[in-house]
Amino acid sequence: MLLFILNRNSFFAQCTSPEGITLRTEAYGDKGTAWQKGYDLVDKAVAEARSRRYNAIARPLTLMLLYVTGSDEYYDGRLLGRRAYKGHDFGILDAFEAEGLITPQTNKRAVKSVVLDDEGIKQARELLRNLNLPAADEFLDSLDEE
Repeated sequence: MLLFILNRNSFFAQCTSPEGITLRTEAYGDKGTAWQKGYDLVDKAVAEARSRRYNAIARPLTLMLLYVTGSDEYYDGRLLGRRAYKGHDFGILDAFEAEGLITPQTNKRAVKSVVLDDEGIKQARELLRNLNLPAADEFLDSLDEE
């Protein structure tokens, strides 16, 4: 719900976000500006809620897909991580890099793949096991044997 309030010859809009947080615009001298800023505030709150819902689903799915579609990469006999093509949401991949789930890259947009590091591999495997898919355990066990 969006409220418009007159306060000492100025107007401001106030609404409640989907999470129950009260949001308020600055005070404006005219009702029209307060009205527009109020609707902008509502649009922003709805977009942020939609983004949180998207990320709650897309982040774990992306991590699992990077793991499942990737292949182990070695250097001098040592496992570097699991390399996968990065045809995924760049915002999510950037967040994974910031969280230390994928190896940082110097030229992010030019490189066509990412490397899941140890923590990324660990979290992806845990997510896959928790899905209770019929073939998930068999798939993970087959990778352990390699």
